[in-house]
Amino acid sequence: MDGDKIRISKLMAKHSGSAIKRGATLYFDQSLAIALIREAQLEGLGLGLIDAFFLTDTTTQPSMEDSVDFITYGTPDHSEPYDYAYKLVGDPSRRDMFFEIILCPL
Repeated sequence: MDGDKIRISKLMAKHSGSAIKRGATLYFDQSLAIALIREAQLEGLGLGLIDAFFLTDTTTQPSMEDSVDFITYGTPDHSEPYDYAYKLVGDPSRRDMFFEIILCPL
């Protein structure tokens, strides 16, 4: 478990320089989010949640219909979390969105 936390911290730190940071939250654009998801999958880590947002210079607007809590609810279509994450984040209609991604141990 502690090893997973360390791997999660290292992975998030690796990608944090490219993210938009507001407060303690990291927001990843579509391509960065997909890269983070892919690397987390290769590392054998779990997906806790993905929250989608519209960001402007002065606002952070959540998009609940484009967000998913894998731990509490699973995936809406009952697919494997990583398959769902790639579909959700990679959808061309979401190219202007930003994503907060929470990783967790499997």
